[in-house]
Amino acid sequence: MCGPVSPGTTFVSNNDKQVQEFESPWWSPPSTAAQAFAYVCPGRVRTRIAWHEGTLAVSHADGLKRLLVSYKGRSIVVKSDRILLEKHVDIWTSKSAPWAVR
Repeated sequence: MCGPVSPGTTFVSNNDKQVQEFESPWWSPPSTAAQAFAYVCPGRVRTRIAWHEGTLAVSHADGLKRLLVSYKGRSIVVKSDRILLEKHVDIWTSKSAPWAVR
């Protein structure tokens, strides 16, 4: 509920030059996102993700775009509380998502 994309969203590196950006919460219209996030996800970090040429950058969604983490991979799957990275064929690493409860 508190992530920038719906759980299970997969990003695959395909040399596309276009940047894909998403902001939490993924289910709210942009005009009400900040208020919806504050109500549903109190105490958590509101985030924005950008996918570009095999790199997933996670930053604060506070307008300053302060970078929290950056990951590179062939494929990246965003879960509700984890980020799964495929660096090599069928070799996956799991990282904690910044928007997850700690």
